[in-house]
Amino acid sequence: MLSRFSPAIQSHRIAVPVVVVAIAVWLYFATGNLLASASLPYFAEAWPTTRTAFWLRSSDPIRRRGRTLFWFYLAAAGWRAATSAFMAAIAIAIIGDIADLRRPPAAFEHSMAVMLIGLFATTLLGIVAVAISVARRVPVFVIPTLYGRCGGDFSLVNPTSISRRYFNYAVFVLTLSVFVPALLIGTIVAAVIANSALAPTLKVFTLVPILLGLVAAIPVYGFLSSRIIAPTPIHCWPDLFLLPTPPQSKNGIDPV
Repeated sequence: MLSRFSPAIQSHRIAVPVVVVAIAVWLYFATGNLLASASLPYFAEAWPTTRTAFWLRSSDPIRRRGRTLFWFYLAAAGWRAATSAFMAAIAIAIIGDIADLRRPPAAFEHSMAVMLIGLFATTLLGIVAVAISVARRVPVFVIPTLYGRCGGDFSLVNPTSISRRYFNYAVFVLTLSVFVPALLIGTIVAAVIANSALAPTLKVFTLVPILLGLVAAIPVYGFLSSRIIAPTPIHCWPDLFLLPTPPQSKNGIDPV
C-alpha cells in the first residue's frame, strides 16, 4: 500500500487541480457557460479545506482552538476557491482568444462579479476568524488538505504536519482581512472626493486616500501577525508535540 507521503500520492495531489481546470475549460467550450465552468474549480478547491474545518472543530480536544481554526479554515477555503475560479476564468479567456474558438462573452464580467462577491465574503469570514483568534489568544496554522493527509485521524496531525515544510495559509486570510477593508475604505473616500464640488481642485489627491489606507494597514498586519500567525505547526498544536516524560526511579536514577 502506498504511503500518503509517497511520490505517487504527492503527484496525484498536484495533478487533481490541473485536471479540474482542464475539465472546466472543456465545459466552457462545450456549453458556453463560463459561470458554470468557473464554479467547478471553485468548489473543487474549497471542499477539502471546508471538510478540514468541520473536522478540526469536532476532533480537536481543545475546543477553543478547534473552533478558532474552524473559522480560519473556512476563510482559507474561500480564498483558495476564489483564486482557483479566477485563474480558470482567465485561462478560458486566454485559450479562447488564442485559438479563436469563442470570444469571452459578457458572462465573463458576471463571473468576475460573482468571484468578487466571494472574495468579500471570504474577507468577512477572515475578519471573524482574526477577531476570534485574538480574543482567545490562539495561534493558527492552516494546512488546507490536513484532513486528507491525516486520513481523518487527529492523532496523525503531529507526524503529518512535520512530514515536510508547509506554508501557513493563515497569512492569506489575515492579508485579506486587513488590506481589503483598508482598500475599500480608501476607495470610498476617493469616490466621495471625486464626486464632490471640490473635485477639480482635489483631483490630484484622488488616489491619496487609497494609498494612505494601504500604508496604514501595514503596521496593523504586522501587529496581528505577531499575535495569531503560528510560525510552525508546533506553535498551533503544542500539546501534540509534547514528549512523554521518561520514567525515573525513586532514588533519581533512570531505570535501565
